[in-house]
Amino acid sequence: MPIMTRFINRLFLGTIALFVLSTAAVVAYQLIYVIPAKRCETAGRWWDPGSRTCATPIFIPHITGRPLNTQEAAAAAAAALPEAQERSPKPTYDPRPSF
Repeated sequence: MPIMTRFINRLFLGTIALFVLSTAAVVAYQLIYVIPAKRCETAGRWWDPGSRTCATPIFIPHITGRPLNTQEAAAAAAAALPEAQERSPKPTYDPRPSF
């Protein structure tokens, strides 16, 4: 068998093997990451990709027992804003260049 024919056969088999492995990797990625995330988000839950956890959101007033009154909270935050800005650290000018 000529050398060129063996090379072409090996190249063909290598290409087929690379295609099969990459297709398997794409299917595995879809099954492990994408499909569970879509199912979770479709159900109205939160998906955490780091731990691959599907969590149910919990309303904060249900945990704390505080009444839900956003207008009073917004007014209190607006009243406290000048004091918070006064107490916050002020930026200082640095003449050195930031490289």
